[in-house]
Amino acid sequence: MTPVPVFSDFIGQQLQWKRPRLFSASYELRAGDQVLATIRRAGLGKGHQAEVEGQQWNFKREGFVRRRVLIYPGQELAQASSELIQPLASIKPDRKGNGQLMFRDGRTYIWSHTGHWRPNWFWTDSASTTLITIKKNRVVEFSPNASESPDLTLLTLFGFCLILLREEDAAAAGG
Repeated sequence: MTPVPVFSDFIGQQLQWKRPRLFSASYELRAGDQVLATIRRAGLGKGHQAEVEGQQWNFKREGFVRRRVLIYPGQELAQASSELIQPLASIKPDRKGNGQLMFRDGRTYIWSHTGHWRPNWFWTDSASTTLITIKKNRVVEFSPNASESPDLTLLTLFGFCLILLREEDAAAAGG
């Protein structure tokens, strides 16, 4: 049995999000040749599914004017009505893509970026300490303080999903 990767074990290393195939609807987070996690588009209107061995989440955008992105636990959302499953957390990105991720239990993280055309994105904790950086070329770096975050894995996956959603919006607006 393969051990579940602990993202804090990769502090000081660069990880990278890559597509396994050119036109694939999924991405893999890799440490060299090792696949640590996957995100795949579940289908039109169904959001994205993220998986790390032993853990799964669903990320779904809701609303039209005041859009927000929700994090749901577990397997397929299609198996149960989303009204019956409570989201773990949600974020309402502003027009620039920045926002505050709020968990049901009160934990919060800030999602922000620097740069315009190909920005670097950051997760910071409530003390404004940077935990994760996702760079222009989809390279993920963890700060030394990231090992203290209980949400490191989820933030890594959700941050990349937010980038994918932003890219989808830009493609739709341009096309």
